[in-house]
Amino acid sequence: MVAICLTQLGDYPNAQSFYRLSLASAYSDRQWQFTGIMHGLVDTYVLANQPESLPRLLAEIEAYKQDRKGNSLEALYAYSMACLLSRRDEEADPYLHGLLRKPKFRWTHAAGKAIEGLVERDQPRFDQALDELLKAHRGMATVGGIRESPEGFLCLQAMSLARLAIERSLTVSAESEYLNNGYLRFLLAQATVT
Repeated sequence: MVAICLTQLGDYPNAQSFYRLSLASAYSDRQWQFTGIMHGLVDTYVLANQPESLPRLLAEIEAYKQDRKGNSLEALYAYSMACLLSRRDEEADPYLHGLLRKPKFRWTHAAGKAIEGLVERDQPRFDQALDELLKAHRGMATVGGIRESPEGFLCLQAMSLARLAIERSLTVSAESEYLNNGYLRFLLAQATVT
């Protein structure tokens, strides 16, 4: 994904343009539905900073719940993020239980703990979970399934969770090559201008 590379290179306006192109493409060809990467669609939405497309994202998520892959851990992450994005935090609870039930799957478990920290506005819990998520990503990026793909260079889930944390007045103190704080500041500056 070009957007990830541009994010890591610090070309934030062009990165955002490519996140937006990726989002528009995902909506039009629905390729994400066949590959089961609903979580990627949610993270792309968050990083595109295109709030006017939230109704479309929520419609895609609802449609995906009917799919046979609709109960995967990745899908549970997407469903709980959709609850947070639409300001229905209390509805994330059943999805969080699914994520937290399987600690063996490190990234989804850590993401679930981070979402729980966001819902409860618990800064220490969020910080610890974000660190765990970044460590899990490091493992996948160095020896796991994403080591030879652009997704290995940036933890999209950590980026999305960090953005939501900032919007909820929590701080993001994590430092990692997989978390681009510069892009988060770029998105925050856009939010304060509009």
